[in-house]
Amino acid sequence: MSSWFYSTFGHILGSVAKGLFIWLSITLLAITLIVVVGTLQRILMRLKIRMAEVDGMLPLPLHDRRRRKSRQFFLRLTRRPLTAEDGLALEALNHAIDYLIQTYGLERFVGMPPGHRPAEFFAVQTLLECRAEMLNLRPPLPSFSYLLRRRLACVISTEHNRT
Repeated sequence: MSSWFYSTFGHILGSVAKGLFIWLSITLLAITLIVVVGTLQRILMRLKIRMAEVDGMLPLPLHDRRRRKSRQFFLRLTRRPLTAEDGLALEALNHAIDYLIQTYGLERFVGMPPGHRPAEFFAVQTLLECRAEMLNLRPPLPSFSYLLRRRLACVISTEHNRT
């Protein structure tokens, strides 16, 4: 009877161990993938910044590429080389703009003539202009594919000119 107990207990323990091993393997694989993807994103971002610095003598694209979907333009996320102070200033400006718009309900004054708008509306306009000026000082980084295509075109043209 004790041999039956040990064999059953061993079988159950083996099944639990297999399940635990599979669970730990999947968890370890997920953590490894997260670390690898994060590292690759940081490497690509550094490469993108470096390529933008090296290609600084060439003009940046005049327009950002937009995705058209059901007659609406959706801007893709862009990265800008901002300092920590610039980021904090932009965050403070965005909070101030949101606060004024929500507190005073300024959406209803958009279509009215300037004489009928409150002073808070003009304050929001001033804050929006400050934000636009700050963003214009730091143009967005071009996409990695754009930099790669431009680099490839430069290499091909120099190779073609040599021959």
